[in-house]
Amino acid sequence: MTGNKILKLLQEILDYIAQIESIAKKITYEKFLEDDESYLATVEIIEKISNAGKSVPTIVRVRYSLIPWNEIAGLRQTVNHGNLGTDPVKVWTVATEYLQILKPQLEQMIEEYCR
Repeated sequence: MTGNKILKLLQEILDYIAQIESIAKKITYEKFLEDDESYLATVEIIEKISNAGKSVPTIVRVRYSLIPWNEIAGLRQTVNHGNLGTDPVKVWTVATEYLQILKPQLEQMIEEYCR
């Protein structure tokens, strides 16, 4: 994977995080649970972040080992309970807490990667 493709992939993850931020800042947890559209959109975006995280090449994962790549790749499993569906508490926690910690790490990585 070329450097430009890697940067595009990382920016894609940041764009997904921004989409989730946009949803979460407009809604409370209680409303989130009642609003199927926001809930399902958030789950879908988390799955996209997970898939994108799996696509980051090993060499990049090693170079930026402080970023929790395995956790990113596993986000889909984090919010899902197998055949039982998604866990609303975990979806909200990923959306409002975990991704907020991850975002500055990715921003810094992109900045360093561009040098």
